[in-house]
Amino acid sequence: MKSVTQRIADPLGLHARLASKISKTASDYQSSVRIVFGGNRAQADDLLGLMALDVREDDLVRIEAEGPDEEAAGDAVARVAGMTV
Repeated sequence: MKSVTQRIADPLGLHARLASKISKTASDYQSSVRIVFGGNRAQADDLLGLMALDVREDDLVRIEAEGPDEEAAGDAVARVAGMTV
């Protein structure tokens, strides 16, 4: 399992547009990718689940990827999560 910690840089936090980009990125990989925040977790390809985490600017999230392309999936989702949209 690949695990990466990423700070959310967007001033609006994990809002719909950023969640959509994360979801799209995660669905490009075979691995299962999850976002963990505050004891809660959501599948990275679940748009509503991501938004329900209520992640705000500068919050740290853990990205967990498990599967055949977990390294690439975890890194790609972490890159997108750290972007300002």
